[in-house]
Amino acid sequence: DVNLTVSQAFAACNMNYNGYSARLFKQKVGQTPSETEKNIKTVNYAIQLAKIAGQKLSPAIFIDK
Repeated sequence: DVNLTVSQAFAACNMNYNGYSARLFKQKVGQTPSETEKNIKTVNYAIQLAKIAGQKLSPAIFIDK
């Protein structure tokens, strides 16, 4: 579920959300869990707007290369 909060997502993976786990996440993903959560919400919002406009929109266009 992409609507989970950061702490809920960590709990779903049987992990505690704390400074240590956030640093590990950033090392592996390249951004903090909170930044990731914000980006996911932005992408979901854009997809919903595109659906309203009747256009197809892929989340891949939001990924930095």
